[in-house]
Amino acid sequence: DALLRRYLHDPAGRAAGATRPLAESERLLRETLDWRDETVNSRSLACLLCQRAGVRAHCFDCVGVDGFNRPVLYGCPARSASQDVELIILHVMYALERVLAREPS
Repeated sequence: DALLRRYLHDPAGRAAGATRPLAESERLLRETLDWRDETVNSRSLACLLCQRAGVRAHCFDCVGVDGFNRPVLYGCPARSASQDVELIILHVMYALERVLAREPS
């Protein structure tokens, strides 16, 4: 529900609580889903840079769970050996996909 509200919300703020036209919201959501299919689903859920360079290749991952058994994600770009933005984005996507795959729906 929260994800769909983000696509429906109008950040231009034409009025308080304004929403985008439904066709524009649908287009944006489809673009996101297409990007995800092409970028994340077309690869295995393993970061190639992490496999080659080890755990210091990036610094964003699930480090455990909190008292409510929710995943705790930690990120510190300064500790990352990689400064390649595209690879960092992919790594964050892989980390989120792994966390979401473990979470009950």
